[in-house]
Amino acid sequence: MLTIEMIPAEYGDCLWIEYGEPGDVHRLLIDGGTYRTYEALRERIKTRQEASIFELLVVTHIDNDHIDGIVRLLQNPQLGVRFNDIWFNGWRHLGAPKDDILGPVQGEYLAARIGKMRLPWNKGFGGNAAATSEADRLPRLPLEGGLKLVLLSPTPAELSSLRAEWECIVTDAEKHYPAPGSMADWLVWLSKDRLYRPDEKDDTLGEEAPDVEKLAGVEFSPDPSPSNASSIAFLLEYGETRCLFAGDAHSNVLEASIQKYLKEQHLPVLRLDAFKLPHHGSRGNLSSGLLELLRCKRFLISTNSRRYKHPDGESIARILTQGGTDKELVFNYRGTLTEQWEDVELQRKYRYRTIYPPKGQAGISIEL
Repeated sequence: MLTIEMIPAEYGDCLWIEYGEPGDVHRLLIDGGTYRTYEALRERIKTRQEASIFELLVVTHIDNDHIDGIVRLLQNPQLGVRFNDIWFNGWRHLGAPKDDILGPVQGEYLAARIGKMRLPWNKGFGGNAAATSEADRLPRLPLEGGLKLVLLSPTPAELSSLRAEWECIVTDAEKHYPAPGSMADWLVWLSKDRLYRPDEKDDTLGEEAPDVEKLAGVEFSPDPSPSNASSIAFLLEYGETRCLFAGDAHSNVLEASIQKYLKEQHLPVLRLDAFKLPHHGSRGNLSSGLLELLRCKRFLISTNSRRYKHPDGESIARILTQGGTDKELVFNYRGTLTEQWEDVELQRKYRYRTIYPPKGQAGISIEL
């Protein structure tokens, strides 16, 4: 048994994964969405009291639509959640500093909470950065219950590039932020931030069908964001099942790692049972070159489309024209930008089907 639940995370990601056999179920949590996502995540935990232990928490990168819900979760230890390991690349993992610069607020908050609670941090990497290496084989990490993860992103170069982004996000001479990595000082700062305060009590595009061929023909322009480039992305292996969880990773990094994986495994293409699209289906993170390396049954899209208007039509069109036949598009929200792909003629022509939450609801779970 392997299930993937895309918890409603607004324009972000919050993925709850369960695997194993009846009576021996294991769990992973990938990201926590925006700060409002915490409320859905908290209720998910409270309604499943046996689901308080996770083999792994992966915080793919520091963008607030991935990290904010986790900061709030760790601010509320009374929920009793326990993680056997946490993958998160903080300031300490970004390479040797070139000068005295500051780190993103949410990243520092999360690092401070991990340190305060003495939680395992990148244990699978010996406490070092969760990153690939050009010289070595792709890192492979087994988890309890027979599941294996193959790290695909980031490389050390992406982590080093993030230092400049880290500085741009939070440098503010008027706010006098603490120095990066000073956990005690950041805990004080966090305690004063009302957005992340602990729970006070424990209850708590048009009607025409898209022009697929025109969209698919748009030239690919890669995502330039260093923050997205630093995303932890990995291939999940469980028995014969393989799933790719891409965070907001850059397409060229994924392509290089997948090509290395295929060479290691002596495979012509990577067959996937599910692919959580990078960056919520952004046109700058899903290239034709990446799709050519894959044969996938299900494409998972996590976004409510309201802030950044994802998924981009170009990405979905690339999937329809290059993603093989008899495929599924799985959305965790209904909306104009997702329901337009429910068009019957398009589904017949490009041999795919769409899956949504029931009307009036958000979030979806699929069993592989």
